[in-house]
Amino acid sequence: CVCVCVCVCTCVCVHMCVHVCVHMFRSYHVQVYLEFLHISEEMKSLSDEITLPAAEELLVKLVDLCHRIQQVPTPSVKEVLCQAEMSKRIAAYIRTVVEVKSSLTNITTSFSTIRDMAQCCARLPMPEDYSISEYRHLVHTYTMELANL
Repeated sequence: CVCVCVCVCTCVCVHMCVHVCVHMFRSYHVQVYLEFLHISEEMKSLSDEITLPAAEELLVKLVDLCHRIQQVPTPSVKEVLCQAEMSKRIAAYIRTVVEVKSSLTNITTSFSTIRDMAQCCARLPMPEDYSISEYRHLVHTYTMELANL
């Protein structure tokens, strides 16, 4: 058993820092936590000078992490909380990167992108209230796209 202490810092409304000690049997799950921390650092350093290829690469990483995070075992309440916090952050990061991509291309968000975002949100193990909030944002984006046709 590999014991890894992962500090997952998230900026929730009260800027709380969640410390989770994760006991894993395989390093794959530890890699998911470390990748999340790495992507969080990338998002903090996201600047106005980001290029379209860099935004697309970051989006690919986020979607990949979205698929992998649901596979992390959650044997205790701490792991469930950590998984939920990471899911909420990933959903917000995906939305941010898609908005940055749209601004770089001067093209509004496409219907396929909205569909892809909805599929990612559906896969993420988020609390119900946050899922509803994310879907509300997607529906708003979708209706804005319909209005622009």
